[in-house]
Amino acid sequence: MNLKLNIEEDAELRLYIKDLIKGQVLNIAREEFVTAAKDELLHKIRALDQYALQRMVKVSLQEYAKTMLDKELEGKSIKNLVLKPMAELKLDKIIDAKDWDKLVDELATTKIQKLLKS
Repeated sequence: MNLKLNIEEDAELRLYIKDLIKGQVLNIAREEFVTAAKDELLHKIRALDQYALQRMVKVSLQEYAKTMLDKELEGKSIKNLVLKPMAELKLDKIIDAKDWDKLVDELATTKIQKLLKS
């Protein structure tokens, strides 16, 4: 039995085969790109000395943390979120610890003495 297939007239089959070939080529190229990028990155890391590598990792982590905090804070000021409440708490403790009647009496006494001397 002989079967003859004329694909010149079947545009849909030609497009399907073209898409299959394109997919395979892209898949192979993607795999080769990932492998090449990985090899190059490993080569660069091995070429760095230990201090430079640690510094690069530290800077990268700091940048990542900063980015994440910026996203979490959504433009809010760290002063208003952290520093201001901390300062208010400290000031409240200091103010509550003072004997204000005694301070007012001492200030009044000092002022009166200065007025009397002049």
